[in-house]
Amino acid sequence: MSTVNVSCVRPDPLASSIKVLSDAALLFVKQSMPEVKPGVVELDEEYDARSWLAFRLLPLLQDLVATKHQLYSVGHAKNGEARITFHSLGRRFINCIKRDIRISFEMFPSAQFNPYFELFYNAVLKHHLVPSETSFSGTKGEHVNEVVHRLNACISEFRAEVSTVEFRSRLKAFRRPIKRQYDTLMRYTAELFARHSRMLILRVDLSYLQKYRLAKHITGTDACRHRDMLLKDLQNGAFGPMLGYACKLELGRYKGYHIHGLFFFDSSAMCKDVILGKRIGQHWDKVITGGMGSHYNCNARKERYKKCFLGLAHCTDPIAREGFELYAAYATKPDELLRLALPGIQAFIRGRLAPRKEGPRRGRPRAAEKGRDQWPESLR
Repeated sequence: MSTVNVSCVRPDPLASSIKVLSDAALLFVKQSMPEVKPGVVELDEEYDARSWLAFRLLPLLQDLVATKHQLYSVGHAKNGEARITFHSLGRRFINCIKRDIRISFEMFPSAQFNPYFELFYNAVLKHHLVPSETSFSGTKGEHVNEVVHRLNACISEFRAEVSTVEFRSRLKAFRRPIKRQYDTLMRYTAELFARHSRMLILRVDLSYLQKYRLAKHITGTDACRHRDMLLKDLQNGAFGPMLGYACKLELGRYKGYHIHGLFFFDSSAMCKDVILGKRIGQHWDKVITGGMGSHYNCNARKERYKKCFLGLAHCTDPIAREGFELYAAYATKPDELLRLALPGIQAFIRGRLAPRKEGPRRGRPRAAEKGRDQWPESLR
């Protein structure tokens, strides 16, 4: 009986990249569920478009990559008239593109799509398979051969392209900054915990009042300017000693431009995280944006986090560490499907840390009885 050297078997890079997308899909959809008020979610066209990409198109692409056979052929009805016959996967393909896919893709004009989505979209347009150009239900007779040819050609082209070195390079380049953001955020927080065994961690989501979002008063440049003004005030000690921060700018059809703000404060100087988060949010609303702003103080609803990292966090707390990992994934992994791409605008920023001074550390040493450090040196 033949044996296989398992150590020499390499995982299929296409399958693994699709798996990464699948893992990010749920987070991607959750980010389009804005709360109009605490506990009340309003689903809109953006949610529909995201759901279609994540739960209809993505599984279809996964199956197309995993198969090789043709999905369509020319058959004949009982009256002898030519008609399209198709595999079950072919039916899914048609059902997927029967939706005007241009609506879903044009829902995100300032986004860069994952190369899988871009390739699929361009192939469908190239072969004129959008509903306005091809009617599948009404195709019969002399037009069947042509439509079958276009359908098979579109799928064959997609399958061939995803296997090329050029596509894999594009995919790798697309994913590189996403992994870098996650790793950077984890290392940055680990370094903060290396310097401060306890910190007060706040999450405040910063946005704009609905009337300004819908009227498109706020541009990406405006949002970045407001973000930088807030960070300057915080760094100057407007609300106490801030140790670090990480902010991510996003754009949604319903929420407009909004910022996920993460702020680290010295817990020895302050302890009321809910009040501090409220003060930062109000400063954004009234001072930074001149009354156009809105905010959501996540620290005020910490009970919603199964593994909470907000509020007072100690470097030995495993729950806080696990909760922070979940947040880091929530903030970065949905970009695997599409991400904000505006010229000259950096969507993800974090604070800078001065080099650590050599020699013995000042202050009280960490007590071993409090537990093992959850932010080991290997992360820094």
